[in-house]
Amino acid sequence: MDLFGDPDQWPDSDLLCLTGVLGPHLVLAALHEGVFPMPLGDDAPREYRGATAWWSPQRRGVLPLDRLSLSSSLRKTTKHRTTTVDQAFDRVIERCADPSRPGGWIDSTIIDSYTELHHNGWAHSVETWDEDGRLVGGLYGVSVGGLFSGESMFHDPVHGRDASKTALIRLVLELGESSHAPTVDQEPCRDATSHTLSEPSASGESTSAAQAAPSGCPASGWRPVPVHPTALLDVQWLTPHLASLGAVEIDRAEYLRQLTGALAAPGPRWRPHRLTGPQMLTELARHG
Repeated sequence: MDLFGDPDQWPDSDLLCLTGVLGPHLVLAALHEGVFPMPLGDDAPREYRGATAWWSPQRRGVLPLDRLSLSSSLRKTTKHRTTTVDQAFDRVIERCADPSRPGGWIDSTIIDSYTELHHNGWAHSVETWDEDGRLVGGLYGVSVGGLFSGESMFHDPVHGRDASKTALIRLVLELGESSHAPTVDQEPCRDATSHTLSEPSASGESTSAAQAAPSGCPASGWRPVPVHPTALLDVQWLTPHLASLGAVEIDRAEYLRQLTGALAAPGPRWRPHRLTGPQMLTELARHG
């Protein structure tokens, strides 16, 4: 499905277009093209209020999994937290949609669409709990192959200092599990392509790739090789909050290039069980 046309013809702005509809199938199709929905704010012209805006930032925020940066204070608070996956999606998205939050943009249409995506296994949440069992932070987004498109995160201003950042640590661990699991690709064996199929050799005889293949190489002339796919953690726009954790900006063309590989990569296994802060920090150090 080609919803937005040739990216080379997209406008030189983050906003691509407006529509009057939004649904889970549209969200998934748009993510495959590097586009995501976000309603316009209350300061939009009256005639555009209620429309769905579709965005592809010219400077895209991404968080490379191997660049996650944790301050000493974040490590300290994380040690007193526990995280889970997909155990309270409804509560997380409702907290992210709290209208009292500055810059709130999540409306009922967004909630309905992403909740349906969650019920169908596409949208996921990460929850952060304190030592008293309170939900003090979390995030949610959509996972397609090796892509995770982060939508929003929250923390409890009273009990949840850095709790959204703790949820992000857990998300990086989940995505890292798939990135460390090799898949299989193929490459030509050395010297196997010295002659193409039915190409005459120096002696004038026809030599096939199979005949040219060295010892131990399959007759096809290709051998399997492990590939370590890299997950793509899309944070949409870079903020100081995300930059402090290691997020960076890349241009639109580079994002679309990385997106192609990420969509073809295997997705996370999404472990739902609880991980304590010390367990997460240990696992992060092991993968690092």
